[in-house]
Amino acid sequence: MLYFDQYLSKHHHSPSISVLPVEGTFIIVVIPCFNEPDIISSLESLYKCDRDGICLEIIVVINFGEQCSSDVMEYNRQSFQNIKAWAAEHNKPGFSCFAMYVPDLPQKFAGVGLARKIGMDEAVSRFNRLGNENGIICGFDADAKVESNYLKVISAHFTSHPKTPGASIYFEHSFQEIEGSRMRSGIIQYETHLRYLVQAIRFTGFPNSYHTVGSSFAVRAGAYVKQGGMNKFKAGEDFYFLNKIISLGGYSEINDTTVFPQARVSNRVPFGTGASMTKWMETDQTDFLTYQYASFLPLKNLFENISLIYNQKSIPEAMLTDTALRQFLHENEVEKAIAQIYDNSGTFQSFRKRFFNWFDAFKIVKYLNFAAQISYPKMPVKTECSKLLKSKGKDLTPQSYEEMLHVYRKWDRFGLGSL
Repeated sequence: MLYFDQYLSKHHHSPSISVLPVEGTFIIVVIPCFNEPDIISSLESLYKCDRDGICLEIIVVINFGEQCSSDVMEYNRQSFQNIKAWAAEHNKPGFSCFAMYVPDLPQKFAGVGLARKIGMDEAVSRFNRLGNENGIICGFDADAKVESNYLKVISAHFTSHPKTPGASIYFEHSFQEIEGSRMRSGIIQYETHLRYLVQAIRFTGFPNSYHTVGSSFAVRAGAYVKQGGMNKFKAGEDFYFLNKIISLGGYSEINDTTVFPQARVSNRVPFGTGASMTKWMETDQTDFLTYQYASFLPLKNLFENISLIYNQKSIPEAMLTDTALRQFLHENEVEKAIAQIYDNSGTFQSFRKRFFNWFDAFKIVKYLNFAAQISYPKMPVKTECSKLLKSKGKDLTPQSYEEMLHVYRKWDRFGLGSL
């Protein structure tokens, strides 16, 4: 496929796996692995999935930077040998696991983003050999496990939604076996924050609010290539990458299966679950703080009046009474942006799409952080979750953070009507 060839050439990719892909391979799971103690358990979880009729490959990218300690280097070498030994015992027609050993990555880029990119580019190369632009690449983590129907549900979803470029997969952090009440409380509140954030952004009318968790997404190989592939960011790579895929339109959710990321402290990346839990364990605060419900209301007013902005070719002053939003928009040259969007839009539908490509998920998060500094200091996640629920007509008062998490999990998975 020409555009696959062009992408691979542009990124100077040469195939690392010498074994040719099996005809009919439909799903390739890519797992970055750095100093991971439980990678075999994750592989076992995938191996035990119902795979009837599905041809699967797993690519594990064992990676480390050029300044990595000798202990971690040795651990990674041992992981490489362990994975190869496991693969030799388990590989069979329709199931193949490959270990890529990628040492001494440039320190400037060494990290999870580059590791994902190396593995996903390899998956693109293998689908290219098969002439399959619709092959599915799954993002996964070396500490995650899955429900047994994971592969069947993903396969069925992309088959029945032929135009979707990608999907976020339902996840639940495993906290039942966590030792220590503080760590357990932290992960419960952190996951609640993630779910609240997605639902609160949807509440504003923003059309592209989805979970962007590195262990629980899937994309078509063609969409991956068209959007320029994975980035090399050391953290947040999943958020930035998936929002590029989401911007294509037709992005979807898979809620009929579950990925179980591990809840743990980690210094592998500067932010995300591991970093948030590390910071939590280093403080004595009892409540995880999140963005105020009130900070979303100015956005809601703005987004619900896009047609008025289109008709007037500018934002009416009456919509700029909130200090934080007004200052944020001014600093981001909103009037200049609107003029450019209008000049390149023949219809309101085109204007609306282009507007939300400008005021995208990145800009929303920047606004929320800006507003938290200016007008809306962060508050305990439980109180803000209750306010959002009440605004949606659900006057629920869960007695604990765990109960609140279960409410938000149910909302995410089955919709508001299930509450």
